[in-house]
Amino acid sequence: MDEFLEKSLQVLKDWILQRDENDNIQTLAIGKCENAFYKRIYKIDSALKFELEIKNRPAQHLGLVLLNGSYQEFEDYISKSFVKHFWKSIFLETCFTDLVELFFTSSFSISHKKH
Repeated sequence: MDEFLEKSLQVLKDWILQRDENDNIQTLAIGKCENAFYKRIYKIDSALKFELEIKNRPAQHLGLVLLNGSYQEFEDYISKSFVKHFWKSIFLETCFTDLVELFFTSSFSISHKKH
């Protein structure tokens, strides 16, 4: 986990970071908190939490989408925004498309087992 955060810091130099008393990264953030899209990665216990904060016009748009009951459009927008705003900012040893394929293949096979 620490290696992932350190290497992500090297990938994109614009990260704002917080370190603990042992000089380990606890939080990486990119952009200004006022921006419409603000990214953070938190280290929590033995896991990482990825956060994409959406504000201003994009958030208003998403609110209208939800009010109209367009849940698939909402999910598509959130997913695409997450990928768009994180894929160039983090360190991955595995090709990103391989990870996406693995995720969808796993999700598909799990959903079929339940039926």
